[in-house]
Amino acid sequence: MAWISAEIERLQRLHACISVQLKINQSVASPVRRLPPELLSEVFVRLLDTAHTASNKFFLAMHTISHVCTSWRTTARNTPRLWTNISSLVLLPSSRQISYTRHVSDQAALCGTLPLHIFHMKPAIVDKTLVPFMARLRPHAAQWRTLILKGDCAALETQSALALPLLDVAHIELLGRSTRRPLSFLAGASALRSLTVIRKVMLLAPESFEVPRLSSLTCLALTGLSLMTVLSACQHCKDSLVSLHVSTLCLSQGGPTGPLTGHTNITSLRMVKLSGSAHEILGYINAPLLRDMILEEVVNVVQGDPFLSLSAFALRSSPFQRLTLRGIHAMNQPDNFLHCLERMGALRELQIADVPGTTRPRLTQEFIVRMTYADDAQCLCPGLTKLWLNFNRFRLPDQELRGALRAMVASRSASRTCASPEVQALQVFETDIDNV
Repeated sequence: MAWISAEIERLQRLHACISVQLKINQSVASPVRRLPPELLSEVFVRLLDTAHTASNKFFLAMHTISHVCTSWRTTARNTPRLWTNISSLVLLPSSRQISYTRHVSDQAALCGTLPLHIFHMKPAIVDKTLVPFMARLRPHAAQWRTLILKGDCAALETQSALALPLLDVAHIELLGRSTRRPLSFLAGASALRSLTVIRKVMLLAPESFEVPRLSSLTCLALTGLSLMTVLSACQHCKDSLVSLHVSTLCLSQGGPTGPLTGHTNITSLRMVKLSGSAHEILGYINAPLLRDMILEEVVNVVQGDPFLSLSAFALRSSPFQRLTLRGIHAMNQPDNFLHCLERMGALRELQIADVPGTTRPRLTQEFIVRMTYADDAQCLCPGLTKLWLNFNRFRLPDQELRGALRAMVASRSASRTCASPEVQALQVFETDIDNV
């Protein structure tokens, strides 16, 4: 009998604790449930902002908020802003992905006339959802604001051109065998501002394909495409393009496989970022208003010498103000780096980051000496006012290099107006070497 009495007392204590917790929960939940629908809708929208992906946003709206009670479900379905992120796949808490393709048209209807953000990522080796996903959303194409797709070229080519008057941002990752017009469905995106196209690099260089005429683009990012495809895309938006990022340019052994007449004059271009072999594009474009040039991740000689491309570009184009060099490995002709900087007299800002652990660094003592002002020699980059040098050394630099750095900084601490050409004072100098 004693153990029964003890068990009864334990259960009574547990019941008391649970009762207290329930009262606390009710005191918190009751005011929320009494909120007017307009305010409750705003709470839901703020909650949805904490989710980072379209899949998470949909799951939160559909399977969490809408399942609390009938009142919350009604309020959620009458809040169009909760449903504007439409994803073909939903990630469950168990990390299992399920397709919601059959329900996307219903979700789009809940959005009213609000702009839509469309997401599709290829779920498996064989993608059977892209075509029906696009078909169900086609009636709402006039509302598309953002489009992020990952799919096979062949499946995308089956999509006819859509009227996309609101589309502002498109991010397309192309998979599978190349086709001639995988992006033709974007031809009606008359206001498209930003386009990213990523082509997964295959063993053989991908064939060139036609890019629709998107004359409103201001930002263009291309990865893994052929030179002819990149030049064609630039030609279509040459009067509006402001920012260009090209990575892993695919070159055929014989160069361009089509007629090239002169250089493409990209009149509004302000910033160029080129990775790997993409520096080769500098031989085919002019950019009279260019201000920022970024070259990075040239990892082997097969990708060519970026300083030869940059030197030729600098000779025929208007001078730009900012140059960033990151992760460029040693080339066959190391002197090309210094010869390139000799053509950068108008440069105002220079940032160089050496490859960590390299045995042939770009930032050598010779470079530092050439950057130092002297009465009897012309220094590199006389117009420079800001300089960042990241040596990325695993070992501390020797005292001789430290001394050269101190001398360079001291020599450019003030303007040299009598020099020819005039040498500007370094207003900003930063390095990863201590005590300079």
